[in-house]
Amino acid sequence: MQYHKYLILIIGVFINSFFTPSLKAQDVKTLKREMLDMVYVPQQDRFYAVNSVFDNPTKSLLYRINPYTAAIEDSVQVGYFIHKLDVTDDGRFLYIAERGSAVYRYDLSLKKVVLTIIITNSRLLSDSVRADGIKAVPQKPNSVVVVRTGYNGGYPTTVLLFEDNTLAATSENDTDFNTITFGKNPNILYVYDRQSTGEGMSILERQGTKWVVIKRYGNFVGTFSGDFKTDPDGYIYCNRSRFRLSIKNIFPEIDGYFKPYLEPDMSFDVPPHYQGDPVTNVIYALSREYSSPAGSQTYLSTISKSNYLVVKKTLLQNVPQFEYPSKFIHWGSGRLAAINRRQILFIRDCTPSVSTAPTIEQGVNVNVCQDSTVILSAAPGYAHYYWTSGDTGRVIKVNFAATLNNTISIAVAAATSQQGCLSPFSKAVNVKPSYKPQKPELITEDSKRSFAICQGDSVRAFAYAQNGLNFVWSDGSKNAQAAFKKSGIYTAKAISKEGCVSLSSDSISVTVRPELSPARPTVTVAGDTALCAGESVKLTAPFGFASYEWSNAATTASIMVNPIGRTLFGVKVTTSAGCKSGYSEFIYVKTNPTPAKPLVTANKNCFATNLIAEKYQWYWNGNIIQDATKQFYLAQQRGTYTVIALNGRCASDVSDGVNY
Repeated sequence: MQYHKYLILIIGVFINSFFTPSLKAQDVKTLKREMLDMVYVPQQDRFYAVNSVFDNPTKSLLYRINPYTAAIEDSVQVGYFIHKLDVTDDGRFLYIAERGSAVYRYDLSLKKVVLTIIITNSRLLSDSVRADGIKAVPQKPNSVVVVRTGYNGGYPTTVLLFEDNTLAATSENDTDFNTITFGKNPNILYVYDRQSTGEGMSILERQGTKWVVIKRYGNFVGTFSGDFKTDPDGYIYCNRSRFRLSIKNIFPEIDGYFKPYLEPDMSFDVPPHYQGDPVTNVIYALSREYSSPAGSQTYLSTISKSNYLVVKKTLLQNVPQFEYPSKFIHWGSGRLAAINRRQILFIRDCTPSVSTAPTIEQGVNVNVCQDSTVILSAAPGYAHYYWTSGDTGRVIKVNFAATLNNTISIAVAAATSQQGCLSPFSKAVNVKPSYKPQKPELITEDSKRSFAICQGDSVRAFAYAQNGLNFVWSDGSKNAQAAFKKSGIYTAKAISKEGCVSLSSDSISVTVRPELSPARPTVTVAGDTALCAGESVKLTAPFGFASYEWSNAATTASIMVNPIGRTLFGVKVTTSAGCKSGYSEFIYVKTNPTPAKPLVTANKNCFATNLIAEKYQWYWNGNIIQDATKQFYLAQQRGTYTVIALNGRCASDVSDGVNY
């Protein structure tokens, strides 16, 4: 199943209807940077964009962007929280609006702010009042129209005209305006108007110091709302409209209807004609389509302005998912740009300067670890390279700090110069990032991190980390467990099965003293180590040491032990200098349970007991029967038979006798 939604870019220059260009090549570049607004300055053949971080003036920046390389050439701090901008038609100034009370005039030749316009009674650094719309007045570079919006009741939404720093005209305060545009008459404004009668459009005329509403159109909900744009041929378009409106006679009339595939929440732009553009009669549409198994893909369609039918549709290769563009801009014949809150696309309809795709020297599949970089290189021999990651140059380094466990595909194209049209893209190299193991946790005796030991002694440590397959210690040891006999600071790193190396563990400190550690002591055993209930065995360490440390926490040289079940006993000794030995060889002491008194049953001459024990001993008339040590016995002669059960040397009481 496949479905799609068009993101409409109306950018053609509609003079004659016989010429319909088509996309010759896929010169598409991406700038992966969040921007709030962007304009094209044809006099410089460059874009300017703004982005801000609220409450951080150092990140309120104006960017100059080269569309041929999708690269930021320069940036400058402007204002407090800038979010809107427009350019004068002579290319001299940018007007930059702040989410506060200021609008700035930025001189592009001087590269600085030359005028600050305060749109309220006093300077406010707050989002409670801001310029929601801003438009340079055609043919009047020193004049700008601002839609001032207030959110705390003190400043109602108003259209303001400033000539330099002078407030020259204002609208009535009963409006709820947003987006504004001019037609051919600089004294007529077309405004997106959110009125109680329904979202629509108002026409304002300047009459002295007032902007007066001379016509209002309501109830355009779902068909006409959003961002307005006029073209030089006398039409208004809207980024959410299915209609084209003619304003040749000032008052709009519906002139055309977009087909149903152009849904009403689309975005597009209709810029002015640029000198040198060929005659066109098309609409360009950028669409995002979903299909299985391809997922989301981006298409560029050419649509006839005469009948609004799709003439050609081209899949844009190696273009990331591009959602909900806030603006489309035409920057010359067959050259398009689209911006959203995540990235900017620069698209050119041109003939490739290189006919064949370059190759990537690393092959098809590359593995890379978290928080590291992978180096990719294209085949040499080209003047300019462009990668789908946004990088340029033959050799690039790509950092994979954030994106994990998802294979990323990166391709490269080449050209004869920075402004040359790109070749076809290469086959993509698939880069698979992998997680690093967690920082290892070190397990040591008593969980200590600092040790002072004597010569001959060692400190044992064990490293553990989730996803850690192997370990390497700072002294070169390569097992999870390590023993340190020299003074030093020791850490461990974990290595995953993919070869990714973790951060270093917390350290342990080892200091070796000059005294010698005693040898491991030998324990003397007095008695049997296989005990029966109630019995004990004496274990003795060598005498003459300052202290003793048995594995059962005893601290004397000799101990009597009678464990329940099975237990290992060992001892460490400490000299008067404080040097401690390692553990002695451990002594295995076992206390066997005494079996209960057996119960014997008989079936003719077959005697048996249901008691489970290690072994048994049968008796005839009180005498031992040789080799009769099983759980049952076949009697050979008449008499009285009894049995005992044994666990080791621990015997039960004699059973009651059974006669045969």
